[in-house]
Amino acid sequence: MKDEVKKQTTGKAYGIIFNCLGTRAVHIDISPDYSAEKFLMVFCKFVSTRGYLSKIYSDNGSQLVAASEELKKMVKDLDQKSL
Repeated sequence: MKDEVKKQTTGKAYGIIFNCLGTRAVHIDISPDYSAEKFLMVFCKFVSTRGYLSKIYSDNGSQLVAASEELKKMVKDLDQKSL
């Protein structure tokens, strides 16, 4: 991946593939980093485009497990009465 400002600089990028098991629709996005924080940013972008999911299946990568724990903590802290 080339830098937008410094055209000679290159770096790594990671592809994230979202696949619907019902319709077989595929959504591909790029993450500049392989961390839980960057994955959650890409996931939020995906959800804002495609809508919320009822279930998510993924492999047991360390960043995906950390992102899962963060999402569970966020949902647990929501006040259902105020929503």
